[in-house]
Amino acid sequence: MNWGYNEVLNLLDTFASWNRCFTVQEVADWAADPVNLEQLRHSFSQDARFVRLSPAGWEPERFLPEREMFKWWAGFNRRLATIGQSRLTEQQLTAALNALRPEGIWLAPPGDALEYGRELGFVADAGTPGSYVFPIAHLLAQVSPHFRQVSGAAFADFESPQVRKAAMQQRASEAVENLLSQWDQRTYRIIKSREALPPNQRSLTLAELGKQLGCTRERVRQIESKFWQRLNNPAAKDQGKDGASLIPAFIAGLMQRRGSLVLDSGQWENAFVRFLLKAGGVPSSKMPFGNIRVLGIAEFEWPAPGDFGAPEERIDPDRVAERLNAGSLSFFLGADDLELLAAAIAQHNRRGLNKVEMAYLALRSIGEPAHISEIAEVYDGLFPEEQARGKNVQVSLERCDAVVWAGTSTFALKEWGYSLPGGKITGTIALIVAEKYKNTGRPVHINAIMAELGRYLPPGADMASVPFTTWRCPAIQQLEGDFFIPRAVPAEAQDAADTPGRDRVLREFWAERSGDA
Repeated sequence: MNWGYNEVLNLLDTFASWNRCFTVQEVADWAADPVNLEQLRHSFSQDARFVRLSPAGWEPERFLPEREMFKWWAGFNRRLATIGQSRLTEQQLTAALNALRPEGIWLAPPGDALEYGRELGFVADAGTPGSYVFPIAHLLAQVSPHFRQVSGAAFADFESPQVRKAAMQQRASEAVENLLSQWDQRTYRIIKSREALPPNQRSLTLAELGKQLGCTRERVRQIESKFWQRLNNPAAKDQGKDGASLIPAFIAGLMQRRGSLVLDSGQWENAFVRFLLKAGGVPSSKMPFGNIRVLGIAEFEWPAPGDFGAPEERIDPDRVAERLNAGSLSFFLGADDLELLAAAIAQHNRRGLNKVEMAYLALRSIGEPAHISEIAEVYDGLFPEEQARGKNVQVSLERCDAVVWAGTSTFALKEWGYSLPGGKITGTIALIVAEKYKNTGRPVHINAIMAELGRYLPPGADMASVPFTTWRCPAIQQLEGDFFIPRAVPAEAQDAADTPGRDRVLREFWAERSGDA
C-alpha cells in the first residue's frame, strides 16, 4: 500500500528523535501497518534530518538522524584534540565510524557520512590518498584553557541545525563588535587600534595611541594587558567581558570555511578572524610574501626558490605540493589547503625567474626542438609581463647550459638527447676544426665537420645551414676546396668552447696560434 503524506511524516518525525542508526526495515517493522519500503527509503533519503550511512541500493540501507551525525563528528574531533591527533588513516577512521553501527563493520567510511564531515570542516582529505586530517581538532588542541572549557557547550548548542545555521551566517565582525561593545570607549578604541581592526589600516603603536588619548604609552599598555587578561578569565563571565561569547563564532567560522586553515589576512573581514584566533590562543604563521597566513602553526620554514632545484620544479604547483605534503603541514592541512599554498609559492617563484630560466622554460613547454620565432612566441605567452624580442630570447637560450643548437635558428634541450658541446653553432664548429687540426695537422673538410656535428644531434636534425655558417665562422679560415683551419679565436668562440675535455686542448692550441702570429 502507498501511505499518505501524514503517515510518512509521522514516521520521519518519530525516527528523527532516535539516537542511533537504523534500517528502513526497522522503520517498517515499527509501523503498525504494512508500508512501502521503496517509498520509505525515498522519504528518508530526501529529508535533511537524516544522513544515509550506506550507498543507495545496499542492503541493509542505514540512516542516522542528522543531529546525531553532528554530535558524533563534534565529539570525535574533541577526543582527537584531547590526545593531540589531527591525522588518521582511512582504516582508523573507518574503525571509529563503525561505532555508529549496532552490528557488523564497514570496510571504508560511508560516503554520505564522510561528505557530511567535509561540509562542516570536521574532516578533510589529506594530501596523500588513504589518509584524512581533522582541522577543527587541530585548532581545538591549541586553544586557551578557557576556550576549550566552554567549547563543549557551543558544540551542544550546534546540535540544533537552526542554532548552527544562525551562527554560521553571523560575520566574525559582528561577534567581535558585540564583545568589544561591553567595554568602555577607551578600551574599545585601544584594542581596535592595536589589532588593526577596521577602520584602522594598520596597528598603532603604544606611543601613537597615548598621544591621541592624552596619556602615557605605559597607561595604554596597562589597559591593553588588562583586556586580554580578563578575556580569558571565567570570573568575568557575568559581566559579558570574557571570551566565551566568541566561541560560537570561532567554531562556526571554521565550519563555514569547511575547515580551511589557510587565511588571506589582507581581506577586510579576516581582520576580525585574526582577532578571534588571538582571543582563542591559536598560533598562526604568515608566509614571507603576500597576505597568506596558515592557522595552527606558530613557525614554519617556508621553502625558498632554490630548494626546488630546476626552474620547472620551482614553478610547478604539483611539485611544490609534493614538497609541502612531505613536511609538517601535511599533518593538519587538507589537500585543498596544500594546493592553495603550492599555487601561491609557485606563483611567487615564477616572479623570481631570470631571463635565461624563462627562455629555457618556454622551450621546455614546447617539448621538442623549435625555431626561435616559436620559442619567442611561447615565451611571451608564458611571461606576458616580460615581453621580449626574439633576439633577446635567443641570447638567453645561448647562455643556458641545458640548451643546445639543433639546426637553422633552432634550439633543443640536452635532456631530449641533444648533446652539442656549445650553445652557438659557430663556437661548436670552431671546437671541431681546432681539435681535428690539432690531432692531424691537416685542414678539415666541410664533410668532416658535418659528420662530427651529427654525433651530437639526433637523426633527422636540420643541417642545411651548416656550410653557410662554417664559411662565416670567424674562428676558422677557409682554404680551397671547402677545407678549413683554425685561426686566432675571438672571445665569443672561446666562451662556447668551455666544455670539459676540450677546453684545455683548445686553450693550448689558441695559445700556440697567438704565439705564431
